[in-house]
Amino acid sequence: MTRLLLIVLPLTLIGLVAGPVIGMLIVEYSHADPNSFGAKEDGFVGFLYGLYIGPGVGLVLGVILALLIPKKSSEHTE
Repeated sequence: MTRLLLIVLPLTLIGLVAGPVIGMLIVEYSHADPNSFGAKEDGFVGFLYGLYIGPGVGLVLGVILALLIPKKSSEHTE
């Protein structure tokens, strides 16, 4: 259980920070003129969508990684 939390919580926090930034950059640079006021307004909307979606994506990736990373055996074999 602690292994799951040690992987999932950091990825959720990374999604909380990186999601809005990535959403904003994708929307701003998909415009023909990224420096226009319309691109900045849409970039803010992309920021809000990233804030909404980022933690969920981080949570899902954290759970997937926690399930895929093999557990270290606590048994000592000699």
